[in-house]
Amino acid sequence: QLDFSMRIVSFIQSTLIVVLAIPLFDNKYLNQDRVFATTPYSEMYSTLAASYFVWDTAMSLRHLQHFGLGFLIHGVMASTVFLSGIRTQMIHYYSPIFLLFEVSTPFLNLRWVALKFPELVPQWLALANNIVLISTFFGARIFWGWYQIYRLAGDLYAARHDPRFVLSTAIIILSTNFVLDILNAFWFSKMLTVA
Repeated sequence: QLDFSMRIVSFIQSTLIVVLAIPLFDNKYLNQDRVFATTPYSEMYSTLAASYFVWDTAMSLRHLQHFGLGFLIHGVMASTVFLSGIRTQMIHYYSPIFLLFEVSTPFLNLRWVALKFPELVPQWLALANNIVLISTFFGARIFWGWYQIYRLAGDLYAARHDPRFVLSTAIIILSTNFVLDILNAFWFSKMLTVA
């Protein structure tokens, strides 16, 4: 029951957050200043993401024995980076970029359904889903994620003399994203082991 409820919320959130990212890509205003530009839509978008990750952190903490330390770390790091970005109005350009990680999440949740209810999901469909899961997880969370943290670090370094620049926030943003990238690499290695 708990797993099912968490996965339904996760499925809905990940699908919505990826779709809601579309208007933020190639936004002329955000593109002009990738560190400090914000729009009302980017603020709403980042707040939606932060809200989910705060809830996810609370649920992971409450059910730590069930979900494990990895999910708690993920929730804390994601909450921290989004709340820091909202508080200081930094990196709204990068919100949809890093939330593209979520493109793999619906397939992860569908995999869980296929494992728990094999009579509902044909074997060929479960296999196809697993292939898409591994591909999107690698593409979005590993290849895209490591490249984007490199870009983010460069942008933050270039903005270091701006009076709006907050060094402690930049350190938090980079370190939490780095931890998330390490966690994604760990999870991907476990996926390959299972595969």
